[in-house]
Amino acid sequence: MKTVGAELRQQGLSVGERSHRTFDIIAPNCSFIFRPSWERQRFPELEYEGQDLYEKVQEWYASYYGERSQWILRLDSIPIIALDDIYFLRIPICFGAGPHRINFIELVEGFTPLTRSLLTEDEICSIRGQFEEGYGLMLSIQNLFNVLRTMPPESRLARDPFLVRADRDRVIATRSLTIPYDTNNSAFHSQQFAEKMLKSLLFSVDGLEEESIKQDYGHRMARIWGHVKRQYQDWEHLESSIVSISSVTMQVRYSMIEQSPKDAVKIFWQALRVSAYCAELSQDSHRNNVDA
Repeated sequence: MKTVGAELRQQGLSVGERSHRTFDIIAPNCSFIFRPSWERQRFPELEYEGQDLYEKVQEWYASYYGERSQWILRLDSIPIIALDDIYFLRIPICFGAGPHRINFIELVEGFTPLTRSLLTEDEICSIRGQFEEGYGLMLSIQNLFNVLRTMPPESRLARDPFLVRADRDRVIATRSLTIPYDTNNSAFHSQQFAEKMLKSLLFSVDGLEEESIKQDYGHRMARIWGHVKRQYQDWEHLESSIVSISSVTMQVRYSMIEQSPKDAVKIFWQALRVSAYCAELSQDSHRNNVDA
């Protein structure tokens, strides 16, 4: 483990990336389906094989590096506006046969049992709508990372230089919306989240090389989006999202004019919609390649 970790460190990979890539190196050609603990008890696997081996690798990294080893491979929280302030809506993971009954109000972090009484019916309907949309968008992104975990290291998706960086920007964008707010930083990383997910699509699905993407497209969102529109379908609902994201420039980080909390949350959601679209296209492409 130390030898492989040292080699990956020399390649410039972060601790989180190394914790994932190490498994691919020590267990090439290994394929398994991630299962919840209750199902694994019914169908136990051999020790040091499949999911058991993967988890042992993660435990080793956690024991040596702590939280730094945790690569973002989970559904978590997304920002919403409620009662004219920023709250976070937890996105749950549901196992087993449905339907699952979920009280979405209880998933809003920071709400007390009395908070609901302060909400109008329109506000409650708005939170419900954000939960339903946000769950679907985040699930699309999570599903792509589930595919990534099963891909051999030589695959196009496993070598994607943009995907993990994009999700890191998503995390920073949300953290910047916790008190004390840094709305400009959140807007910048939301823009980067969407831009890198689009570039990930160009790399892992369209086959463009990283250097070519940097030289031909740079940070020109409109040009990247023009390429996507020529290659794919059903993008019309995202035009307004692209316009909103494109309005965020690199200089926003240094601007003395702060984004309002409502505008920063709006930009995050626009980026999330674009990113989920890219994730779905990538997942469909890799699924089709496997089926072929």
